[in-house]
Amino acid sequence: MEITLDFDMGKLIRVKSMENYMLGYLIKHSSGFHGAYGGVYDGGSNYNCIYIEKNF
Repeated sequence: MEITLDFDMGKLIRVKSMENYMLGYLIKHSSGFHGAYGGVYDGGSNYNCIYIEKNF
């Protein structure tokens, strides 16, 4: 499962040259099937990320 929030940096900081850039926050959960897949035994793992993405 993956949840992301993206913000348009141009509108966020009101700079026209930054309109094609997105500031984002990502939460990703990865789990195995009761330890049978992927070697995950304790319910899974969570990843938190902050990223900047540019649209071309």
